[in-house]
Amino acid sequence: LRLCRRGGESSDLPPAEANREPSPSPRRRLDVSLHAVDLSDIDGLDASLDELFASVSGGDEGEAEAEEEGRTAPTTTRAILINNAASLGPLGRCRADDPTVDFEGSLADLRSAIDLNVTSYAWLCRRFVRHFSSSLSPSGKGHRRRVVRVTVVNISSLCAVQPFPTMGAYCLGKAARDMFGAVLAKEEDQGPAKEEDGEVGDEEGHSSSSSSGGSSRPAVVVRVLNYAPGPLDTDMTRRLAECDALDESLRGWFRESLRGGTMVDLDDSARRLADLVVRDEFENGTHVDYYDLDGRQGEAEKEEADKEA
Repeated sequence: LRLCRRGGESSDLPPAEANREPSPSPRRRLDVSLHAVDLSDIDGLDASLDELFASVSGGDEGEAEAEEEGRTAPTTTRAILINNAASLGPLGRCRADDPTVDFEGSLADLRSAIDLNVTSYAWLCRRFVRHFSSSLSPSGKGHRRRVVRVTVVNISSLCAVQPFPTMGAYCLGKAARDMFGAVLAKEEDQGPAKEEDGEVGDEEGHSSSSSSGGSSRPAVVVRVLNYAPGPLDTDMTRRLAECDALDESLRGWFRESLRGGTMVDLDDSARRLADLVVRDEFENGTHVDYYDLDGRQGEAEKEEADKEA
């Protein structure tokens, strides 16, 4: 897991940025930390996530240290989870008349794939949203919420919405993730959760409580996007192009696409995703494909050109 947090202004640029034209506005420092978490280890997942979230609690732990050093601790106001952790799982026909030919794996292999692709995904989303939605920090007037917007991005696939022969386990995982995200978005759109007791405040620090003795949490916007990045030139697609268990027509398509260089450019797909998340212009919980953005990308480029003109 790669965690990034924007810090204060900095003139230190990574090597790749050093030779670019200077930006008219100051560059913000990006703090990156790496955490190795085995998302297929369901029994140890909670403990791993406890340790992970303890290091990204919205900056509360750093406030005392920052105060001693006479500086302002960075405040996390937006949390984004981009989950691309998944596997192909067993490949082959769903009806395994001859498991040695028709299905590339055992029951244990299928269960392991579901644990990684579905179970850990759903649990990580749940923990992520709960953690950042409940991040409160003290202020002069009750409490104020650090994080006001939480975005969950599931890296989806066309396999989530269309059946592909011999890719049953993979399609199952992608479809399940899409539906979990849609349900999460539907629940969050219904309104904020309720605190059992205590007093909290809105983003400006004004406290409020309900007449029943409980109180409403300050609104945290939770957004969910299922993004299908298009067919990419990755290790996964190269494996599919050579896999005997894959449907012959699919295997041929992957081979020809790789050979002809017609796969979607990785940087372009990532750029479209980043633009979509930053602009926040998508229906909550929806499935968006790379190719759905062709027209929107042109409009965005025209807007930038108009601004420059």
